[in-house]
Amino acid sequence: MKTNVFRLILLCLSGALPYATAGASAPAATLKVSFEDVTKFTDFVLHHLSGEKTQEMFERQLERYWNARLGRLIPSGHTLELHFTDIDMAGKMWPARSPGRPELRYMEEAHPPRLVFSYRLLDEGGEVVAEGEENIRDTRYRRRPGSGGEIRHQYAFAYEFEVLRRWARDTF
Repeated sequence: MKTNVFRLILLCLSGALPYATAGASAPAATLKVSFEDVTKFTDFVLHHLSGEKTQEMFERQLERYWNARLGRLIPSGHTLELHFTDIDMAGKMWPARSPGRPELRYMEEAHPPRLVFSYRLLDEGGEVVAEGEENIRDTRYRRRPGSGGEIRHQYAFAYEFEVLRRWARDTF
């Protein structure tokens, strides 16, 4: 065992193993996101933030989610363009019961996440590989394995991102 590890280290140091790391240097997939007027979205308000602030947070968290989970579903070197025309976040906002407190989002089966968007998948040369329009919602979002787990605690838009992940898995 020690001999094999030692040989591997020597091969790496000597440069005789260029192909072992070639896959790691391949360009990652890229995500480009755009939005219609978010003030006209069905339900795109996070806590007490404006639609524009919610959009900024959505973009930041989606980029983090892309790097952690979603991007690996798209072929390396490709670009996925998403243009959101409507978002209806999971749950429903209800007024807080005590004065001076912000509204609260209650997660109910009757209010599943829904994403309406168009997409284009471009290859490394910029040619369109796939494109279309989607209007997807997840009526089982509360009953899926992991729906109350780690992802929900890391992302304010966890349910919406999981809808995207399942769509990308099934589409590409």
